[in-house]
Amino acid sequence: MNLGKARIAYPFVEYLVQVTHHTERKSTAMEWILLEIAQKTESYPDYAPIPLENILTSIFSVADGNILLRQVLTDLVDVSALEQIPGFSDQSEWNQIRCGDLHLTDDGRRLQREGRLPAKSQTQKLSVVYDVVNNRLVNSSKGMLENTTNPKAKDIGDGNMPAFPSALINLRIEEWQANGKNAPSWLQRNSHIDSIVPEGDAKVKWHNTSHEITMDVRGNLSLLDVPNEEIAETVLQNTDLGAMPDYELPMIGVDALLSKQKYAPYAKITDSVDAYATKANIFAIAPQFSDVIEGKSNKICLLLGKSSFSFDEADKHAMISLPDSLPKGLCYRDHERSVYAASVEGHIGNIVKLIPYTYEETGEFSTFIINLVKKYYMLDRRMMKLLDFIGDVSYQEFYTLDYIRDLLKLSEIQQLTPIDKILDRLLKLDGKMQKVLGELPSPVSSETIRSAILDKDVEILEDVREWTVQWREALESLKNKTEIDLKNVDWTEDPFGLSLERMEQVAEAVAIFYDDVASRYNKVYVFDTCALMHYPDVLDDFSNNQALVIIPKQVFVELDGLKAADGEKKQFQARQAIRKIHEYGEEPWLKQDEDNHNELLSKSYRESGIKDFDILSVAVKYRVKNPVMVTDDDNFQNFAQSEGVETITAHNLHEKLTANDSKGKGKKKKKKNRR
Repeated sequence: MNLGKARIAYPFVEYLVQVTHHTERKSTAMEWILLEIAQKTESYPDYAPIPLENILTSIFSVADGNILLRQVLTDLVDVSALEQIPGFSDQSEWNQIRCGDLHLTDDGRRLQREGRLPAKSQTQKLSVVYDVVNNRLVNSSKGMLENTTNPKAKDIGDGNMPAFPSALINLRIEEWQANGKNAPSWLQRNSHIDSIVPEGDAKVKWHNTSHEITMDVRGNLSLLDVPNEEIAETVLQNTDLGAMPDYELPMIGVDALLSKQKYAPYAKITDSVDAYATKANIFAIAPQFSDVIEGKSNKICLLLGKSSFSFDEADKHAMISLPDSLPKGLCYRDHERSVYAASVEGHIGNIVKLIPYTYEETGEFSTFIINLVKKYYMLDRRMMKLLDFIGDVSYQEFYTLDYIRDLLKLSEIQQLTPIDKILDRLLKLDGKMQKVLGELPSPVSSETIRSAILDKDVEILEDVREWTVQWREALESLKNKTEIDLKNVDWTEDPFGLSLERMEQVAEAVAIFYDDVASRYNKVYVFDTCALMHYPDVLDDFSNNQALVIIPKQVFVELDGLKAADGEKKQFQARQAIRKIHEYGEEPWLKQDEDNHNELLSKSYRESGIKDFDILSVAVKYRVKNPVMVTDDDNFQNFAQSEGVETITAHNLHEKLTANDSKGKGKKKKKKNRR
């Protein structure tokens, strides 16, 4: 598991070095002679007391070697070929020096054998950069810093400087002599290093390097490509692996974290929460991320962990503060995800480091919202708005009978849920009905209700019936959603009980005006007895099934009585009418079973005892279809018209229908000709 990178400052020391060295050369003749005398004297001690002057004069014919000899001896002592000669100085006479005064050094013996001598030593300055951690020299300090804020691989400084790397410098010089690459100009292959010493104060330099930080499934931390584990441990102990928030985080194992669908360092949580809140319509958030809400519109924001409940609403935006706390570690929740923060234990030796992380899970958002609504909707009904963001909601757990009772006592219900819409619809329908009926006594008869409605306007009848249909549909819908049947509730001393009773009474009262058969026709004709007797063939005009013909039972009673009436003409006309009715008796457009409905007539007509009013009552029943009373009786026409029923004679009806039929045929004929 990659945790990012650690910047490590590695220490280097830059030294200015004094290198003292010499280079060997061929010895001169005089130098060789003197060294040879010293060597022979070691082998032949008898030569020791012989003055050096005698040897040089007699053997090598040196006439006056004072000046020459003194300088050569001085040089041989200086290059450490000869040991210091006792009592010898620049003023010494050469005749005072004996062969036994000359003693070879070890280098002198070697050089004498090789016929060589060192030149005088020289001192040169050399800049070297020492890699403290890796114990090596590097070529340059370029890019290194004098100070660093990064964790140090090794802390060095005043009183804690590494030993001077003379051996490494010697090795470097030997490499230069061996291959000749990058060697300073003064260094020769045959140069000998006499000494290497630092000059002045060494300078500490730092080089910053990045290393990958990893953690295995057991929580063990490590740094890749570090020189040793000690450095890794030191650095990781002092490296910030993620700033811990100022609130407690729960713990999570590394293996558990790796199993999550998505995880990331805690430092990225604010950006993630902001991005999710921008897309979501409703979300819950912990108070430490409340800044994320700024600038969000058309949202419902649930801010949990506050001191008290509040519901702030503006336009389509709502901020709901809740004293409830999110589960420990949960920072954000919406329909798609829950974002958690937790700590992982990382181990470095015996040290434990807490590393903050975030991870995501799919949360049960619907249950979360429902529980909040249950808790607070009685405090503020606007909490019901939250249910709009949930799929199928069981409203019965919110809308108890007592709660519904309380809502129905309001003049208007804020429509926050489908149930609210149903209840508000009931109140509005009841208000419309009260406006039509006025202040009616309770209980009230159907006749009174019908009279109150018809006294307003016949046209309102259709609206009233529609209201009763909507009322019953609303009650049924409420029952389906809440399992509460308002019709089976005890509404004693509750105003809604009167509304229920009134609406049911109205439904029963107006039901009489509606007939399933009549609903299939646009026009309804009600015939009286005289119309059928005078013009029975008018029934032929209805064979196209374009209108409903109603013959009240009272007409049959009267026709049957007229079969035995005085006068053959009436008897004949009655029989003709009966035969014609029988001819079409099976047709769907002919309705013959209609009883009278005197209760629909005005009181004076109802109590008159005139049988013609029985026939008129049938037409009144179908007034929502604007029925036409077919009668040849002038006075009966007056009666019908007084009840708001249109009238026509049988002969005029025949002409009207045949004229319409002719027009229809003519149109059809023209269409045919156009083809």
